Amino acid sequence: MVFKELLPEPRLQPYIKCFYLYESDSDRSYDDIVFPSGTMEVIFNLGAGNWKSKKDDTFFTTPPVELWGQITKPLAIQSVGRNIMLGFRFYPHSAAYFFDEKVSEFNNEIVDATHVFGPKLRTLYLRLLETADLNAKVAMIEDYLRSRLSATEKSIRRSNLSGILSAVLKRITATIISCPFPVVITFPHGT
Repeated sequence: MVFKELLPEPRLQPYIKCFYLYESDSDRSYDDIVFPSGTMEVIFNLGAGNWKSKKDDTFFTTPPVELWGQITKPLAIQSVGRNIMLGFRFYPHSAAYFFDEKVSEFNNEIVDATHVFGPKLRTLYLRLLETADLNAKVAMIEDYLRSRLSATEKSIRRSNLSGILSAVLKRITATIISCPFPVVITFPHGT
């Protein structure tokens, strides 16, 4: 078995705890228990094997690109066949920067990450399958994550600006309404 952890690039280090690679060294199947870590993860299954997770006394095959929500209780899994898994782990506080949904919706769930993140993640997965070099794979994932993070940061800036403008307009409106004499507001040309 091979297990490696890699640090992300500096821009992503506040958000991504690590990348990791797991390669099984045989086709032998085994059962295991995953214990809570407080983190969310995205895992790309790049091998011929399958992972299965147990829910309500039944094992289900996980999707090729897995999104693991925060696991809050032990989770039974099965490894079937030769697996090559490349994943990344968010910090507990940082996953929300990459999601439109509330991260709590994914607690104790393993879902198809391409349904959450969309077709760009599916395209990334297909590119990862075609790429042999681990560093190149990690670089492609980092590009994807930077892109998602940039979009989120722009959205947050717009949301903050909208909130600031709304507060200013409320204050101006309150001032105008409470003012005992007529108020004229003019704007510079082109505004």
